[in-house]
Amino acid sequence: MSGTGSKSVLLAVGEPNISNTIRKYMSSIGFDVLDDEVLHRKYLNETVELKEPEIVFIHDIYLPSEWTESKDRDQEMLQMIEQWRMLFDQSVRVVYLCVRDRTDPFLGDLVARNVLDIFHEQTIEIVTFKQLLEPPRFSNVKKFGTGNLQIEAMLQEEEQELKELPVNENVTTEAVDELHSREKAPKRKEAEKNENTTTVKDRAQQASQSVKQIVTSIKAKMPKGAEGEADGDDFKEFLDLMPLSISEVSALRPTVIGTVLVAVTSVAPHLGSTYTSLAIASYLAKMGYSVAVIELNYSEDFDRIHALYEGEKQFLKKDDSFAIYGVTHYKYREDLNLNELYPAYEYVLLDFGDLEEAAAFTEEFKRAHVSCVVCSADEWKIDWIHDFLTFNQLEIQECVFVVPNCGADTEKLDDLKGRLDYSGIYKMPTLDNPYEISKEAEITVRDILDDYIKISSSSFSKKALITTSAVSILITTLMFTIIKLFS
Repeated sequence: MSGTGSKSVLLAVGEPNISNTIRKYMSSIGFDVLDDEVLHRKYLNETVELKEPEIVFIHDIYLPSEWTESKDRDQEMLQMIEQWRMLFDQSVRVVYLCVRDRTDPFLGDLVARNVLDIFHEQTIEIVTFKQLLEPPRFSNVKKFGTGNLQIEAMLQEEEQELKELPVNENVTTEAVDELHSREKAPKRKEAEKNENTTTVKDRAQQASQSVKQIVTSIKAKMPKGAEGEADGDDFKEFLDLMPLSISEVSALRPTVIGTVLVAVTSVAPHLGSTYTSLAIASYLAKMGYSVAVIELNYSEDFDRIHALYEGEKQFLKKDDSFAIYGVTHYKYREDLNLNELYPAYEYVLLDFGDLEEAAAFTEEFKRAHVSCVVCSADEWKIDWIHDFLTFNQLEIQECVFVVPNCGADTEKLDDLKGRLDYSGIYKMPTLDNPYEISKEAEITVRDILDDYIKISSSSFSKKALITTSAVSILITTLMFTIIKLFS
């Protein structure tokens, strides 16, 4: 979580125009919009767990899913939200963008999971997102069909508490929201025990003070314009939540058929092309794909890895290949026939090492689906990148660059992007073992492969859907019980 700073926002939209508009507006009113954007539902859970954002924007249609049936997609989303509630309680605020009828039962299911920021009309005014500067309110979702969830009872309870407060110019609707949120907290029972000893005047003063603190906090985070107003007031545009049809969106996403070739080289020797190749291959194997890594240099690194793995002191020259952690490794041999190996795998990693000194098949680097170049972010080594591109007659846009062994500090990486005027540069975190990569490294691999990540066999099972349905009923029942207890 972002703590005392501006609130962090994760975008999981899947449509560039909508994402860019939201990013621009949310930044203008003081939010910290994360650079990493989720482009598929299968990566949403782990990204939320890794980044721990305070606000997540999710698009109902444009964010792709492995599921095609609407009911399955809905259950998939409910399951993810329930998991966030168990992990983070209410600290992750979900903003759901959709084009649905307000009586759609799914919207009520979202409300039952405390999703109180739902935008369901096709066209909305962008400044509507200013409601995210305030605490979540049940009044924002009272129009939706919420089944057994008694939203009206909650609203009546809010109104009754407001009537009980004495007239005070400092008591605003925000005070009611603050009281409401406090009553939903676990400490509510303790507060009710002391209610008889707390005067109405005391309650009003406490609410007024809380409102002042909230307003002060919000204003402190909002950038000021010339008139002292939030820069977000300049936004008058409307946002279309469905600018493209579903078929048009699907057409924009390339269908990956056949073997995907990922070529990995480095701008100089010993920068980590083998390390990077194995990390990418390990991620793909973990995701259930058939993967091979082919050594296309004279280093004999694969012979060393094989001997160490088998506990041998001598190279096992008689073996041309070996498998570790689901990844098949092919050692460099003069008689390698790549065309025979390619069809046997969904992904093939070509480890060239230093391309200038590669053993053979250098043309394969240029025709690979992904041409990955390992480099250094050190300022004095930038000439190595220019020399590499010139020698191999490559344009910078043809390559994806990876800086290995990067820590949390991104200053050098950002500086390199600026000096090269190119955004296709990613950091690979330090890994003790490239066969056991971290979640942060997995995100880097997905950035490297981008559109060439296939949709694997579903990781979201029917059994999970049944479990989700049972949990859904339980959550709704619990909320209904809580409402009755406190009404």
